[in-house]
Amino acid sequence: MIQDIDKELKESKSDALIVIGDSTYGNPSLAYVVGATATRGGIYIKGVGSKPLLIVSEIDVGSASKGIVKDIKPYTTFGYLELANELGESKARMEVCVRALRELKVKGRLCIAGRVEAGTALNWAEWLKNKGFTVALDEDLVDRVRTTKDRVEIEKVKNVGRKTEKVVDATVKMLLQCNTDNEGKLRSENGKPLTVRDVKAFIRMKIAQENLIASEDTIFAPGPEGADPHNVGVEETIIQTNTPIVYDIFPQEVGGYCFDTTRTIVIGKAPKEVKKAYDDVLDSQLLAIDTIKAGVAAKDVMRKACEFLESRGHKSPIYYTAKNLPMTDGLIHGLGHGVGLTIGEPPYLRLASREILAEGSLTTVEPGVYYPGKFGVRVEDLVVVGKSKAEDLSTLPKELEM
Repeated sequence: MIQDIDKELKESKSDALIVIGDSTYGNPSLAYVVGATATRGGIYIKGVGSKPLLIVSEIDVGSASKGIVKDIKPYTTFGYLELANELGESKARMEVCVRALRELKVKGRLCIAGRVEAGTALNWAEWLKNKGFTVALDEDLVDRVRTTKDRVEIEKVKNVGRKTEKVVDATVKMLLQCNTDNEGKLRSENGKPLTVRDVKAFIRMKIAQENLIASEDTIFAPGPEGADPHNVGVEETIIQTNTPIVYDIFPQEVGGYCFDTTRTIVIGKAPKEVKKAYDDVLDSQLLAIDTIKAGVAAKDVMRKACEFLESRGHKSPIYYTAKNLPMTDGLIHGLGHGVGLTIGEPPYLRLASREILAEGSLTTVEPGVYYPGKFGVRVEDLVVVGKSKAEDLSTLPKELEM
């Protein structure tokens, strides 16, 4: 949580945190500490035990003021225009930071954190060192802070979740309203076969209607295409009844939080083999969710799911690791990952993880089994790690057959 910045700084023996970026878009660390959008980026400075300062372009002062930083100043406060004429824009921003640090009377060790290009971070570190500061680079400091969420953040994620689930509900309703021909192909209102392209267009429209954005393409993978966990679906594929479809959707609020959920659905009747695989995956997911609580090792949650699936006849990373074999079928990926301002952040539920789950962190729980040339099955919920149990933020039904 944001209030843990001081704790992280003290543990790293640093006196102040600096987060920089050309924009809050694509820079979750800067977006997190600002708590609002700053299209042209800025400089965030926070000393241990003191309130933060945010320096932005004049045009971004208004939008940045909607965030969590109260002390916001434009670059021009520190003579940016004169510096830019003398040094160029990049060096001028670094010198603005120096002037702000001196005004704040910050001394000692500085920590530069956040996601910027390595060259940019090194240039800043060198400039500050030449100005008499001691500098450390710790790209992950803000990531560690934002691993745990407060209730305000969790409610924001839940809000995205409800909107996301409306999109899923609307998609299923649309599929069920389609006519079916003698070959089991779904047909749209104009009588043409319904393709993955058609469904994706519908999903994109619904995402936009909910004022969300899709940073990556939604996965809608029927039949054998679902046997590849990251196959987004071949656009020309015609949707058919009695065929499993892996539907993985992970949109984001504009400049805000994300949600991630997956359902495997069949319009009609599922083949017996698919039904068994689905039941096994769902049971493994429920077991994993029941295991999650603060203090539990992330790798132990993954191990329980693996052992369960192997007991049901599916291979897992435990099997492949023991035999030093490439993973080809069964469970062939990690069990989950954190979600917040990005899709894919700590904690990670995988066998090699060294993380201990912390109260307030969010993680997906998404076991799946995959059989190349046949089908794939995956079920994914997003949960909050609680003191004694997990809180499931996903409310979609987990029914295979529609």
